[in-house]
Amino acid sequence: MRYFILISLLLFTSAFHQLKDAKSYYESGMKHLKSKQFLPAIADFTHAISINARFKEAYLQRAKAKLFLREETELISIKDIYSDLLKAKELGEKEAFYFLWKKARTECYTRKAQLTGKEEVYCLDYSRANLKRFPSQINHLTSLLSLHLNHNQISRIGYFPALENLITLDVDNNKLSYLPANIHQLSALVELNASFNQLKALPHTITQLKNLKALYLRGNKIERLPISISQLQSLEILDLSLNSLKKIPQGIENLKNLQVLYLFGNEIPEAEIERLKVKMPYTVIY
Repeated sequence: MRYFILISLLLFTSAFHQLKDAKSYYESGMKHLKSKQFLPAIADFTHAISINARFKEAYLQRAKAKLFLREETELISIKDIYSDLLKAKELGEKEAFYFLWKKARTECYTRKAQLTGKEEVYCLDYSRANLKRFPSQINHLTSLLSLHLNHNQISRIGYFPALENLITLDVDNNKLSYLPANIHQLSALVELNASFNQLKALPHTITQLKNLKALYLRGNKIERLPISISQLQSLEILDLSLNSLKKIPQGIENLKNLQVLYLFGNEIPEAEIERLKVKMPYTVIY
């Protein structure tokens, strides 16, 4: 309540010093942010957004100002910060993905928590909970950013619910023999860990995850990858170690942003791997 009173006062007083446009307010907000005047910065970004509701950078910088202010005073809720980050992400602000990816891990609900269905849940940790099926209560958690189901006994997932904001999905150390074909609906996904399952192949729809940066598939039974794997142009880390690959998956050399590639523990001839290292000089290959 105190935070909203302060912001209301700042908005009221700044109304007497109106700037011409949203960009001017944004630039003023950036100056305040740089000088660690977080409340005036929030007020400026709020003015900018009131003039241009699709000003994605203003949502992002307002979230940063709120985050810094929360670290100093705890006046602001995590929900309020995430609201701006999610709006920035929705409008296509790439940096918002990074902040969401990092911050979603800070306040996780565990299985012991009693969810009423009314909470804004951003992180859910059901790891080591002896689960045998995908929890149905997750379906309504549309704000979920990070989901941890690792080290359970889940053998199948019929379909993924429409978790359009999900950034991190961890299902490693389960008993999955396949991933659902509708995995492409997790369009915001940045990190997917499906290591140590029983996967033999991947659905071709996985290549539609345009924001995916890290894909961990270690310790499965994968024999091939989708031919369209090269469409994952945001991919930076790809772990295919300890699988059943007999040759270099087609298209991997076209992953221009790939920084690290794990291929050890397969049946790929060493000569092939050496040739790949020549083709991908900026990728570390193990």
